[in-house]
Amino acid sequence: MATLLSRMTGRQRSICLAVSAFALGAWFWGCRAESGASARRWFRCSCSYVSDFDEPGSAPIDVCAESRSKSDIAAACTRNAGVGVPTSCRCEAEPRGPCDPNDRCRAVDEPRR
Repeated sequence: MATLLSRMTGRQRSICLAVSAFALGAWFWGCRAESGASARRWFRCSCSYVSDFDEPGSAPIDVCAESRSKSDIAAACTRNAGVGVPTSCRCEAEPRGPCDPNDRCRAVDEPRR
């Protein structure tokens, strides 16, 4: 490798160093992005809703989210579950464990009220 570098002109060396720096930067950026995704955790939430028949209810749901967006995701998951229109969602402050990048919501084995 040292022989190869000694045969390069100044311009070739500059290009080689630029490409190496770009590849190294991309590698570090990829590692940082992956560690950010691992900040998502399972949170237990409960959403109050109004059904199509104007009956109130409450739906427990686990959501995979960052701490700041958990209530918004819980409302979307409740709406998508088809139980009714969510009016408010509250989530526990403590996470229940890590989740995968593709996880979003999971049902909770508790009866709806």
